[in-house]
Amino acid sequence: MEQSEIENIAKSHIERMNLENPYADKMNWILTKPIMTDKGYYFDYNFEVVNSDESFAFGGAPGFLISAQRGSIKDLS
Repeated sequence: MEQSEIENIAKSHIERMNLENPYADKMNWILTKPIMTDKGYYFDYNFEVVNSDESFAFGGAPGFLISAQRGSIKDLS
C-alpha cells in the first residue's frame, strides 16, 4: 500500500474514534505523522484539549500500527 492510502486509513480510524468519544466535550483525537517501520506505519495517539478549564486523565494504547500489506489496524500497548 502507498503511504497516502495508509494515511487515509489512519484518518478514518481517528474520525471513528472521535465519533465514539465519550469525552468529546473535553478532548478530540488528532492524526499524527506516520513513522515507517518494518511492519507498516506507526501513529501516536494524540489529542487536543477542547475545554481547558477541566482536567482529566485517561489511559490506553500509546499508538497504533497499520499494516503496510493489509491495511489492518492494531493498537499497541
